[in-house]
Amino acid sequence: MPSLIRNSESEIESCGILEFWFSTCSKQSENDGKHSLEERIVSLTLISELWFSFPAYVLERKELQETILKQYKKACRDRNKMIRTTAISIVFSLLDTFSEEKNPVAPMMLKTLILSLVEDPHDTSIRQHYYYNFRELFET
Repeated sequence: MPSLIRNSESEIESCGILEFWFSTCSKQSENDGKHSLEERIVSLTLISELWFSFPAYVLERKELQETILKQYKKACRDRNKMIRTTAISIVFSLLDTFSEEKNPVAPMMLKTLILSLVEDPHDTSIRQHYYYNFRELFET
């Protein structure tokens, strides 16, 4: 995927493929009973890969930013532990990259992580996952 994106960035943006990918992944990541656990995880992961590859595209579209952040907020609070763990890892990864780049979305990602931790402090393995990732984030 990255080589495909690097070789045809402008074409992907101009013909609407990027918008289609974000829209499709956003719908597939919903916990609406229509999509399997695997589909939801792949969709959340692909959204992050697209965001890493096209940060300016997302930055220019506030509505898209809000939609993506809302998807990750929901996923960080999902009842399914695999979805929660995946979403938390993705948001930490985005936060790490975007904080280095001074992306204005980084503080909202940090807030999402803190609030999701505060709302569900009882799961020991999830709490350890937060601890490890926060430690790694602040040590860099």
